Amino acid sequence: DASVERDSGTVEIELRDDRDAGILFEPHASGRPVVRGFTASARPDITRAIAPGMVLSRIAGVKCKAIEYKAALDLVRALDRPLKLSFRRLKKDKPRSDAKKR
Repeated sequence: DASVERDSGTVEIELRDDRDAGILFEPHASGRPVVRGFTASARPDITRAIAPGMVLSRIAGVKCKAIEYKAALDLVRALDRPLKLSFRRLKKDKPRSDAKKR
């Protein structure tokens, strides 16, 4: 079960045990993990709390801006539970100036 708190665009979940959370990640252009989706066995409390496109911003309260994708996921797997993970929405990319307007 995840406990969820929303604060200034950040969502925090708590992984209370070693069960698979069912979160699928992919590397963002910045190198950090971003939520791609969920497995069929993903826990409903997690799928309600976070959404595809949200970036993993903190692991156990520590900012992970400088931690690369693989290292961040290895850290999540290695740390004891309960474990708090924070996610935030990525800032919208500015439209390209050469984009065609409709």
